[in-house]
Amino acid sequence: MIQKLIDIALARLRDELATLISQPDYFDALTRAGTYTVQLTPQGTEPFLLSYADFAGGSFHVYGSKPNGAFAWEVKAIRADIDPLEVETPVEEPEEMLV
Repeated sequence: MIQKLIDIALARLRDELATLISQPDYFDALTRAGTYTVQLTPQGTEPFLLSYADFAGGSFHVYGSKPNGAFAWEVKAIRADIDPLEVETPVEEPEEMLV
């Protein structure tokens, strides 16, 4: 069972080295608040720095060091419609004593 919802897209920084990424309306409705993780990947032959500010109202800001720098982004979050998985711990059998 897939427990995460993933949203992936391409974007570009504006001249002021930032841009706003908005999630689709359904993303917040289908995910648990506070479970988001973001991955940012610069595109092109010249590497540059990227960072993001936390989510607020279904969107987040991305900041970078290259004007108009293109990048890919990926957001993952835990689905709200599935109960959290419980980790099963194996019960250890007592070792038999050798006589």
